[in-house]
Amino acid sequence: MADDRQSPVGRQRDLGRRAPARADDGRAPALWIGCCSLGPRPARYFHRHTALELQQTFFEPPREAVLSRLRGQAPPRFAFVVRAFQLITHEPGSPGYRRLRDAPRAGDACGHFRESELVKAATARTWAAARALGATAILFETPASFSPSAAHRERLARYVEQLDREGLHLIWDPRGVWSAGAASALCDELGLVLCRDPGAPDFAPPEAGELAYFKLQGMGRQGPISEDVLLPILEHAQGAETYCLFNTVDQLRDAERLEALLGDEDGDDDDDDGPGDDEDGRGEGDEERFG
Repeated sequence: MADDRQSPVGRQRDLGRRAPARADDGRAPALWIGCCSLGPRPARYFHRHTALELQQTFFEPPREAVLSRLRGQAPPRFAFVVRAFQLITHEPGSPGYRRLRDAPRAGDACGHFRESELVKAATARTWAAARALGATAILFETPASFSPSAAHRERLARYVEQLDREGLHLIWDPRGVWSAGAASALCDELGLVLCRDPGAPDFAPPEAGELAYFKLQGMGRQGPISEDVLLPILEHAQGAETYCLFNTVDQLRDAERLEALLGDEDGDDDDDDGPGDDEDGRGEGDEERFG
């Protein structure tokens, strides 16, 4: 069989399956645990957790000076995940566009990874935000309208092939009718990391040794997350770099429960914070607030 590692697809695949990062002591792969909202006490959050998926960058990336200040509040070994600017993934008319200061008009060439100046500019702003934060990953959430058609697959492939990743993991969170198998296969082809919800009915675990990005969603979920859902996350993290982000009703408590299973410290119940921002525009106020 011909070696395709030097082809664009082969290089993308290698990037997506890179060796897991090691912890500072070299003994185990990195496990990053956090939420999709900083909560009301940033200092406490940064003390207890090791990751944050930032939602504000989806609606409109804050000024780089604001993001740099946020980076300065976090410890050196902390993983920021930037949610890609909505102009890349979502078309005009999406509810999140109400949050934009200067929203594109209907018919403008943005969203769905179009090859346009608007999408190029949105990509540049997303990467600038990632640099300001010293981020380790960028997450692209696509709406249900980005269906698994041949045209959409090709558009995503062209977009990814033109990127300078700058060492960042690229996470894809497809919504809608994408099957886990189809989404996983496309991620393998393009060197992306599939965002997986281990509590979802159609959950398919990543292969052993693969970098994994787990995000537990709150919609339709009632009560605490069971250990049957949490323990496989820890098992996977024994052999591969693993992110686990919570976007549940009690996300801070849920993250602390997972950390307690590691034996680091017991979670407590003195926070009561809701889920991070969703596409409908509910949640944060201005760019200076992250919780």
